[in-house]
Amino acid sequence: MKKYLYLTILYGVLSPTVSHAQNPYPLHCPNGVETPAPWTGWTEPVSAMTGWDEASAVPLQLGKPVIVALVPSMQATFKQPAGKEPRAYSFGGIFSVSLDRPMVLAVGLSDKAWLDVFSDGQAVPPKGLGYGSKCMSVKYMNYYDLSAGQHIIQLYDAGVEEMEIMAVEQPVVTEKRR
Repeated sequence: MKKYLYLTILYGVLSPTVSHAQNPYPLHCPNGVETPAPWTGWTEPVSAMTGWDEASAVPLQLGKPVIVALVPSMQATFKQPAGKEPRAYSFGGIFSVSLDRPMVLAVGLSDKAWLDVFSDGQAVPPKGLGYGSKCMSVKYMNYYDLSAGQHIIQLYDAGVEEMEIMAVEQPVVTEKRR
């Protein structure tokens, strides 16, 4: 028992402590695991400061991840109605995405948060929710059926001050018939 405890402590001391935004592959993943499409760009994020309101919204480009420094949720100006009242000590931000054609948009996050998407001033309900694989730092995914045009994404009630976000076109999976 002492040997096991000693090794656990030693491993904890010697193991690098890296945030999920810096290390897209946690220590428990096997070597050679590839990030699945369309999330392959997730491992090459750029940094940005999030927007406080719609006018300062951070533009998301499809397939280009962004590590954002979030603002306190209570200081951001969110569109109403929000799907949930933000906690007093949480973080959030405002993003925009421009689509040249209708698509199912997947928005991936590296940590827990609430998302609301607005098109033409109206809230768009999520088409579905998903989770990333164990070998990706994409932890949560929301799917939205969106038309072409400009859309606003509000992220709020996050428990962390920094988060990676990425928007991708969700491929349509068709069932093979025999």
